[in-house]
Amino acid sequence: ISLLSVISAIAVIFLHTNGCFWNFSRERYWITANIIECTFYFAVPIVNLQFVFPDCFADFLSVLFDCLYHF
Repeated sequence: ISLLSVISAIAVIFLHTNGCFWNFSRERYWITANIIECTFYFAVPIVNLQFVFPDCFADFLSVLFDCLYHF
């Protein structure tokens, strides 16, 4: 289990429990829900890669860390 996997799993839980996002309003709670949706949306492709295509996820992690290391 990597740190990226744990963060992505928590982010997906936030996305699935953020029900007030789907009821538009101009109130502060909806703006906060919108920020949560936009911030944690990165986790969707990561979790899909991890559980649906685990071999591709390992390749993705190695490329990501190589890019970060050489940056």
